[in-house]
Amino acid sequence: MQKISFWRKVLAVGTAVTLCFCFAGCQTTPPDSDATTSTTTTSTAESTTTTTQDTSTTQNTTATSETATSVTDPDLTVSTESTLTQGNLVVTQKDFIVTAPNYHPGVPGYDLKFTLDVRFKDLPVNVDDYTVVTDLQGVTVTQNVICVPEKVKEANDRMTLNVTYKPDPAYQCKLTLAFKHWKPTLMEEFNGPLDETIWNTDPAYGMRTNNPDAVVTNEAVSIKDGKLQVATKKEDVEYQGKTYHYMGGRLDSAGKFYQKYGCFTSRIKMPEGGASLASFWMQPQGEYGYDNFFVPTHLDQDLICSEIDIFEHWPSANGQIGTTEHFWNLDGTYANKNNNYQYRIPNYTPGEYYEFTCIWTKYALYYYLDGELYGATLQAKPGDSVPGYIVFSSYLAPFGKGEAYGGYSGWYGVSDPNDTDYTMEVDWLHVYQ
Repeated sequence: MQKISFWRKVLAVGTAVTLCFCFAGCQTTPPDSDATTSTTTTSTAESTTTTTQDTSTTQNTTATSETATSVTDPDLTVSTESTLTQGNLVVTQKDFIVTAPNYHPGVPGYDLKFTLDVRFKDLPVNVDDYTVVTDLQGVTVTQNVICVPEKVKEANDRMTLNVTYKPDPAYQCKLTLAFKHWKPTLMEEFNGPLDETIWNTDPAYGMRTNNPDAVVTNEAVSIKDGKLQVATKKEDVEYQGKTYHYMGGRLDSAGKFYQKYGCFTSRIKMPEGGASLASFWMQPQGEYGYDNFFVPTHLDQDLICSEIDIFEHWPSANGQIGTTEHFWNLDGTYANKNNNYQYRIPNYTPGEYYEFTCIWTKYALYYYLDGELYGATLQAKPGDSVPGYIVFSSYLAPFGKGEAYGGYSGWYGVSDPNDTDYTMEVDWLHVYQ
């Protein structure tokens, strides 16, 4: 089993150019009044011309127009036509422009929410100075937030928004957006024994974490009451002539289930105590550190992404999760750079289940908590992208810091040798394309 150096997961390390989004105004989940999101840096990309869609990740097309712009992710085609009415003459113009810079595919089972950016002569327009009319019933507009109910999205292939500049109604803009319709490729409910056609179930040892007295094995993985249990615990394990007194859990689908692009979502309850690192993540179906998911385009050097941490949580974080894309040099060495998001779960309640989602398209990655978009990587290109496989893991932190404990930096806590038995529970895993 591939060895992994988990010091690489330090959340604050690296250079990132990212976008983070939080929406209000669509009543599908409780308001995120206490939500906080942080990234290393923030950037807004400019609109580009409409491009051909990647048929492996989206099915719909939209009409082009004389003046066309795109959302930042070219896979989500959008056309914009801005016009000025002068008597009987309607002309295309660039003074009044409407875009949807954070338009995204949306998570199955949730309403789709995104914001509009409205500008007149390159200056932002106040929400009181324009009107928005849509061609679909049930769509709501609150301030600059558009909310498309799930049933409306599923029943239609596209939506048109007609925006009028109120100080001079002769200026209008028509924005056409395509909807993504997801098709399930894996619906794992964990209702019985682990499916050996999906998961690697043979005992495997030797994957060391930051705790030199612990090994990782799927012997610390089980199913109980319809839930996947991924544990850290005190239990002797013999490996390569040495007795380890603790173990962490890992379950992966390497070589069995893997997919290039799509929606990867799981409902998870995180461990409530101790010092363990619970994670839902992806590795490339190939050689770790060499094969990649995408190539970042915002850095001044050639790097690849060979690990996507959809979420990581450690009990001392008290509801703050980390999402990280790790970058490698082309020679397979770790670049010590990453895209990182840290997001505090609104009204976090220990012991509750939360739904974590990554949508990976050809040109972007989107991250959601309970259907709410909280981060997106838009500076990506496919490169030599390979499919990814799923990993669930729970790793035990060392019992101290410094050289005596493997040079441990202490970023996700210090374990108590007498308080090590904790479990991450996975209700289900759903994958779509």
